[in-house]
Amino acid sequence: MNTIRSGLHKTRYANGPHMVILVDDIPLDEFLAARFGDQHQLLLGLIPTLLDSLEDPGERNLTWQRIDPPVSGTTVAPVLMCADDQDFWCVIIVVEVEATEDAIIWHRFGYATGAADLARMPEAVFDTVRWFEPQERLTFTVADYQACLAQFRKLLSEEAPQDTDS
Repeated sequence: MNTIRSGLHKTRYANGPHMVILVDDIPLDEFLAARFGDQHQLLLGLIPTLLDSLEDPGERNLTWQRIDPPVSGTTVAPVLMCADDQDFWCVIIVVEVEATEDAIIWHRFGYATGAADLARMPEAVFDTVRWFEPQERLTFTVADYQACLAQFRKLLSEEAPQDTDS
């Protein structure tokens, strides 16, 4: 069983520390770069799609729907994005996520390479995925996974603009 949690870390291109996904206590961008080697040098410095920097509401909603599938569900979820553009139009790393009653399983990782079909954005991004080889399967407890997501949700709620109309 793997571990997953959130934590503060400064990724390669960030100005300062920000919330990251830690897998087995390693930032996800570094974890993936170590496993997939030189063929994927763009992995280092990518940031979580769960951050507030994903500004498009449709992209943000889709990210949260897919990262937390219902039990017995499997989906492809965006987990990392380019720190410069911070949207689905740049590099997007996805994971195939399965939820069971006992665990959350990340079956494999890849680049979302779907066509930019404006009429179907943001879903069109996930039409085609170039899966990394060899595949890397990670299994987390439901409690750890939900706690990690809860930390990102908390961060989002703290950073959301407050209604000043009283």
